[in-house]
Order: sequence, then C-alpha cells, then structure tokens
Amino acid sequence: MKLANVQQERLFHTFLFFSRLLALSLPLYLIISFGNLAPFQVFVASLSNHLLNMLGLETVQNGAYLTVGMNNPTKQAFEFLISEDSTGWKSMIFLSALIFAVPKIGISKRMKGLLIGIPVIFLANLSRIIGIVLIERGYSLQAALIAHDYLWRFLLVGIALSLWVFWLRMDITSRNKNKI
Repeated sequence: MKLANVQQERLFHTFLFFSRLLALSLPLYLIISFGNLAPFQVFVASLSNHLLNMLGLETVQNGAYLTVGMNNPTKQAFEFLISEDSTGWKSMIFLSALIFAVPKIGISKRMKGLLIGIPVIFLANLSRIIGIVLIERGYSLQAALIAHDYLWRFLLVGIALSLWVFWLRMDITSRNKNKI
C-alpha cells in the first residue's frame, strides 16, 4: 500500500513539474507574438563582429547584418543576419522555465542557476555564430547551413538541458549534505 502512495506522489510531482513548465513557457509565446528583440539582435551582432575581427576575419556590421570577407579576392563575401532566433533567447527562456518548474526549491538556488546558466548559453550561442562563420569560410556555405540547421540547434538544446541537470544535481547534493 505504501508503494502505491510513493508512486502516486512521484506522478503528482511529475504532473506538477510539467504543468509549471507549460505555464512558464507562456513568455516564449508572448515574446514571439509581441516582442521586439531588435536591440538584442544588434548587440549580439556587435559582439560577433568584434570577435570575428579579433580572429582576423574582416567583418562589417550594418545593424543586425554582418558581412565577412568583403576584401577577400579568393572567396566571395558571406553576408548573414543575426535574426531573433540567432540570439539564443529561446534557449535562455527554456532553461529559465526548467529551473522555475522544479518544485520545492528556494528562489536563491534558482537565481544561482540562472546567473550561471544564462551566461553559459549566451557564450555558447556566440560560439555557435563564430563556428558557423568559420565553417563557411573554411569549407562551404552548404556545410555552414548544415551546422546551423542541425548540429547547433540540437547542441543549444543539449546545453540547456545539461545545465539544468547539473543545477538539479547540485541542489540534490546540497540537500543531502544538509540532512547529515
């Protein structure tokens, strides 16, 4: 009889987690519908422009557009847009929703998770942009598009999930130490 109660409690906590996750994903849809991420796009483009120039790739920025290699006579210039999706904001919202969906955790632990996780996702996203440009410059546009459309989409989701699991394990470890 006790086993059934434990299973019911676990099912209830799982239901609670997914209900909260669903509710916390609403800002994602509100931002998609009504948000203006143009300033964030330009900010990410500026950082990418600076990093690409530091790597020796002549890059010109026009708002959220970047052009790489305009002065390269051997390879055609590569122009691309840092779109709203290219800022990594969805992965940041996803991590935030995961962290806040977990029940029975204090706000300070949640904030620590966000203070570490969001910058990691932001830096991973910048690495994604730089990596795609390097793939395009070193190989081809088709290779860069494959990396963009498949590899990095899964990697950013994987990074967000890995950060969440790491944060969750750190909380469990902390709870177990406090019980001793």
